[in-house]
Amino acid sequence: MSAAHSCAVCAPQLMFGNNALTVGYFRVMKNGILCQNNDPIPELRECSGYCMSRAKYTSLMQGFSNNCNCCQPDRTVTKSIQLSCADGTTINKNYTVPETCHCGLCAASKKR
Repeated sequence: MSAAHSCAVCAPQLMFGNNALTVGYFRVMKNGILCQNNDPIPELRECSGYCMSRAKYTSLMQGFSNNCNCCQPDRTVTKSIQLSCADGTTINKNYTVPETCHCGLCAASKKR
C-alpha cells in the first residue's frame, strides 16, 4: 500500500483497482447450479480510509481509555446485477454500495 493510500480520508473507494477483477465476484447457488456475474461490476465500492483513533492513559482510571473510530457507510444505494447460471438461465442479484462514508465508533469504548 502506498503512503498516499495509508492516510486517505474515509470515503467510498473502488474495491478493486481494475474492474475486470470483479468478474465472478458474486456467486450464488440456485437449486445446486452456480450463478455468477460474467461482466465487470462498475462502481463496486467500499468505505475505506483513515479515521482518528487513539488509546490515552488517564490517571483517574489508572489505565487506557480507547477511542476507536472506523470508516463505515453513511448513505448507501442498492444496485442490481444480472448473474448467469451454468444451466443458461439468469437471475438478478441486489447489492448495496456506499454513496458516502463517515468515521464512527467501531465498538463501545473500553477502559483498561
